[in-house]
Amino acid sequence: CAMSHGLTTTPLQQGSKSEGTSTEYAVGTLVYCCIQCCDTAQMIESVVVEPGMWQTVIACPSGDWLRHVGTHFVSECEDGGASCEVVFLSVDPTSLVATPLPGSHRFSSIPLTENLLELFSESELDSVHMPTRKAGDVRSQDKYFEVRIGREHSLFHCNSVLVLPNFLTKAECHVLMDAADQASSSSVTREGCEAKRMRSSYTSSGQGLSRLPLCNLNSEAQLLSTSLLCDKLLTFFEQHLPDLARQLFGQAEGLAKMKFAFPWAEPAVNRYTQGGDFGPHTDLQAVTINVVLSDPGAFTGGGTVFWPQGSLDELTLLRPQQGTAVLFHGQLKHAGREV
Repeated sequence: CAMSHGLTTTPLQQGSKSEGTSTEYAVGTLVYCCIQCCDTAQMIESVVVEPGMWQTVIACPSGDWLRHVGTHFVSECEDGGASCEVVFLSVDPTSLVATPLPGSHRFSSIPLTENLLELFSESELDSVHMPTRKAGDVRSQDKYFEVRIGREHSLFHCNSVLVLPNFLTKAECHVLMDAADQASSSSVTREGCEAKRMRSSYTSSGQGLSRLPLCNLNSEAQLLSTSLLCDKLLTFFEQHLPDLARQLFGQAEGLAKMKFAFPWAEPAVNRYTQGGDFGPHTDLQAVTINVVLSDPGAFTGGGTVFWPQGSLDELTLLRPQQGTAVLFHGQLKHAGREV
């Protein structure tokens, strides 16, 4: 399940600047970085599996602190007869360094690159997006992380996606999922949702997507959705990005008092089954927020694909952790990858 919201306010004002790219490490290179997981910063040793301009897939050693993240695999190691458990993560390539970081969580034995590539292919090329910090920065308490998806860049306005870890708790995710499951079993609600879906511009190439507007879910889910928008999302803009709030909404305070305007069938819970996807589209709203609701390991595939603006750079796939919010503006083309 995934929850998506769209907010309509004032038109965006776009500015841009050109950013250089990072050193691209080859497949099989041993690298180090500092990842942010569950409010904890951890230095890790890892092996490059799939280099990228904006996101690089790495294999890192498993451990209790990563037990709830993604699917874990057992890889053969360079030390004949040895094996180690790994998990695939996607990270900002600019955060990777070749020099070992003090206190890094390290492999017991270095995994074989060939076996890692086989395992990654078997995983349907799934990797969990993990925010990163500058090497050695374990004290910062960032409330959001930016993912750049193109050369020309301006915070939020152009080739910029914001990631907010722990936006929903596991319990809140289950409130929305349970409400969606309950609604999908009701024929009356299904008919209402289908009518709204037909008026929507969103398309799916498969039969595995049900869009369930919050207005058709139970009161607990509706109250939670309103609270998330007013108490969390808009408060986040006021406290952490007031200048951006002023550009988007025409004011930086009292945002919760503003009137929301949504497109058809929004806000909604998207309920995916095998084969379900969400066709390429732009939301044409000032702000879109997507939140992954499903438990770790509940599905393979999935994630949101983003097209860069104004260039032919590679597409960017984000598969964030449960409860993580992904924010972007309405002119950014994106799609839901097939589950």
